[in-house]
Amino acid sequence: MPELLLGLSDLEQKIKEGQAFLLMEPIFDDKRNVLMGTERILTVKDVDKIRVRVPAAINKALRVRTTIPHYIAEDLRIKWCAYLISLFEGGEMFKDLPRNTKDFVNKYMKTSLAENDYVLWKLSQLKAYSKKIFSHTVNTTFIALVGYFTYNTLNLQGMIDGIMIDRIMTASFLHDIGLMKFDLRFAEKRRIDLEELEVSKYLQHPIQSFKVIESENNKHELDKLTIDMILNHEEHIDGTGGPRGVSGDGMEFAIRLLSASNYFELLMSGDYAIRPRPYRDYIGKLRTSKVSFDPKIVEAFDFGFQHLFNS
Repeated sequence: MPELLLGLSDLEQKIKEGQAFLLMEPIFDDKRNVLMGTERILTVKDVDKIRVRVPAAINKALRVRTTIPHYIAEDLRIKWCAYLISLFEGGEMFKDLPRNTKDFVNKYMKTSLAENDYVLWKLSQLKAYSKKIFSHTVNTTFIALVGYFTYNTLNLQGMIDGIMIDRIMTASFLHDIGLMKFDLRFAEKRRIDLEELEVSKYLQHPIQSFKVIESENNKHELDKLTIDMILNHEEHIDGTGGPRGVSGDGMEFAIRLLSASNYFELLMSGDYAIRPRPYRDYIGKLRTSKVSFDPKIVEAFDFGFQHLFNS
């Protein structure tokens, strides 16, 4: 979307006319606190707030870019965010996570998700289509966020990239929307129950997800990496995944994270088990999967979810 320089009066008028804008850089108050960030679509109230709190901005042009206006009502977006956070806080795998890990996930769910109409729209469709696939989707997202936080703590001194977090969250929530193109009974089959000929068909669902996203490009602003994450979430670093056999250097960190998170959720939910087992019984399988998945990401899951494996 194009970048513009607009004064507050022009910006206010265009917002009233129905146009939508995001700041290109945050606005700070006189104490250098962030008054207005870059993730929220600006409102007339925001413009008034800038006038009152940052008088110096009145005679300056702000760097903004156009964006897709909200098409889901604010109250529904707020309710959906609260609902998803409640699933995380009360989820069997997540309720006993350390407080700092929970705070990280909750913070970014609140700041990012409420602005992402497309994700909320597709989640509502997915929930209506299949409670099982919806549950897998949200749990995979929570796992990916916990994995990212723990990975960064272990390997990058806790340095956080807000844009990357938004990509991880968006791609994780959307990775299985292509399954809605299949017969429900087939789409809900456990991985262990798929016949050999069914596996290749099942592994086409990332391509279906990609096609859906491409056909609805007037509803979102997903970047290339986010779309690549969705398209390649069934790939493995040793080339044993599908549908395209991408491997190794062809998989950026974000793709490797979603790939491992998707597998980890299926493993922990029993999709690969003949009968239900305690969580700790799966840790051996996770640890021996380092050929297929990034060893440092596996280590992050092992460390981040140790409350499950040690119980």
